[in-house]
Amino acid sequence: MPQKIFLFFFMVTLTLIGFFSQKSLSQSEDLKSELTQVQKLIEQGNLNLASYLLEKVSQSGENSYIQAIKANLALAQGDYIRSISIFESLYQQNFGLTERNKENRLALLNNYSQALTERSQIYLALASEELYRRQEFSRAALDDKNHALGLVREAVAQSALSSQQSQIQARLNLGKLDPASFSLEDLEKIKDEIRSLPASNQQVNFWLLLIEIHSSLPLLQEALSIALELNDPLSLTRAWGALAQYYELSGDYKEALTASQQASLAASSISNWEQLAKWQWLSARVYRRLNQPENANVAYRNAVNAVKQLRYSLTGNRVSQALYLDTIEPLLRDFLAFLLNQPSASQETLAEALEILRLGQLSELDNYFGRICEVIVSNEPSLKADTAIIYTILLPQKSYIILRLGNTYHLFELEASSETIKKEALNWRHQIADRFYGDYRPGSYYFYDKLIRPIKPKLALNKISHLIFVQDGILRNLPMAALYDDDKKFLIESFSISYSLGLGGRIVSSRPKSPLVVAASQPSSAFPNPIPAAIDEARNINNLLGGTQLINEAFSPATLLKQLEKPHQLLHIASHSRFSGLIEESLVQTGTQTLTLFEFERILQSRQSPIKRLILSACQTAEGSRYAVLGLAGIGLRSGIDNVIGSLWFSEDKKTSSFITSFYQFWKFNLSEEEALRQAQIEQIRKGTSPIDWAAFVCITP
Repeated sequence: MPQKIFLFFFMVTLTLIGFFSQKSLSQSEDLKSELTQVQKLIEQGNLNLASYLLEKVSQSGENSYIQAIKANLALAQGDYIRSISIFESLYQQNFGLTERNKENRLALLNNYSQALTERSQIYLALASEELYRRQEFSRAALDDKNHALGLVREAVAQSALSSQQSQIQARLNLGKLDPASFSLEDLEKIKDEIRSLPASNQQVNFWLLLIEIHSSLPLLQEALSIALELNDPLSLTRAWGALAQYYELSGDYKEALTASQQASLAASSISNWEQLAKWQWLSARVYRRLNQPENANVAYRNAVNAVKQLRYSLTGNRVSQALYLDTIEPLLRDFLAFLLNQPSASQETLAEALEILRLGQLSELDNYFGRICEVIVSNEPSLKADTAIIYTILLPQKSYIILRLGNTYHLFELEASSETIKKEALNWRHQIADRFYGDYRPGSYYFYDKLIRPIKPKLALNKISHLIFVQDGILRNLPMAALYDDDKKFLIESFSISYSLGLGGRIVSSRPKSPLVVAASQPSSAFPNPIPAAIDEARNINNLLGGTQLINEAFSPATLLKQLEKPHQLLHIASHSRFSGLIEESLVQTGTQTLTLFEFERILQSRQSPIKRLILSACQTAEGSRYAVLGLAGIGLRSGIDNVIGSLWFSEDKKTSSFITSFYQFWKFNLSEEEALRQAQIEQIRKGTSPIDWAAFVCITP
């Protein structure tokens, strides 16, 4: 459970007896005991066991108390959409208002406001990433914050008739959301009230919440004093960690190191991998400040190992976006900067940097799908002599290319800041997909100059003909085939190109056999534009390769599921699909209904053995999101599919149909997929076709 989330728990009262009217009093008492145990497990961060027990309890039926605890669990897991939905339902039902004491109502108001506050932070993060939806996400973040503020004010107003703890919680929440409302008089009063409480984990939590509003060394020392008195490892790791952060910000690095080491010891004693990762990372930063690079390296590696253990411990559980954004991503990128910003990076250092990059890719997939991607990252495959892998790494201060040739790595620093690269990438991605007003050429030149020119001599020396791009962030959205050199040649004219997540996958080359081709041309509420040429595309493929086709109403989730029971190795979908920066906005259209990405994934995973190839000829990815292409790549990885071919943007359906037919014609005659794609693209170039109609198609492997 993220450190900043302190849940205020619901009181499980004898009102349960009314719901379970056919149960005995002893059975209701047993239920109360089980629900109390679930709440404690959530507080301790043992979310897997809490989820298991809560599911078991729910089998006997549900009432508002069970729903409230489910919302608490969803909040602790970072599933803000689900928690907010349940809290809103309970709020509308006037949950807790009819009780003699208002503890449950206050718990609802406090936790509901916290869920909204957490989601507003996610929207703010998306606003900073997605240029073209910045206003939309900023507005959503502000709406959530204002809604949360209204709930907290309501909690403060109602808290006068409740327990002292409820009053403290409500006022602390208000102080966090509206610091201007928290006067010095309020500060002194609430300090006295916290001191008057008996020593407990809740008292420590209150001190730590107050420190977020008004950080001071005496308050931190009071929190630590209580944690030491309790000798509770979870309270100790939080209190020592907060003290370490204070000393780090104050520039007292020796004290920061001592505190972070104590925080790490406490976290390690209870296998709290999230806390351990945080405090080992803090130790690494402090060691760097103290000019002790060897110790920093050890601490970074300890932090990375904790992240790996954390991923393992979360298997089968929900993954919090806040955990990724606040801890995992900045930790891994900071370690990458440490490794690569050295006078001379050894082969071992570059290999380690790529291992961290792969862990980062996996963690991004976890974050996007909201679940741990349970895949085994294999060792890097051996490369053919004519193949090179190009890794891009965008870091706050500097950005890099690592070029792999055979078993040798070469490091190049990009001569542009990561912010400049991101802005240019967003602009080019927008220009190249704009049929009427876009000018792709400046961006094509720019990215050829930045990404290919520095490595061109080594590519020529080693007679490279196939490039595999493992892109970072927003660069995943770029059509590398459309890079333009000084001789006015597109990159695809010189190299076959594929994309990878860098997780050990490889392109499996063989002829397409017995495909299952499905197509839907009708409009829907999610995709209002019809694509009539999708029917021609499906028939053309069927004429070339045979196999099975499902058209329009014949293409339903049920028929797709049934057909996938057969030994098809290739699934071609000529229908609308969209991969957004938000997983809930990622959709696949069938002839009868629109599927969410999770629903589509469940169909793909229903097979005993996975299909080998998935081709989505009419998909589009959100141009301003670094996560969107992860959805396209991740659906293949999580479903065990070797290769995915998809499009970065939606093109005119007639031109897409013609291009796809040409691709299959080349592929049929013993060319690899990436080479068949290349030949189809070169054919379009020779016809003078704009890149908007051919550059979007990419071949992706794990």
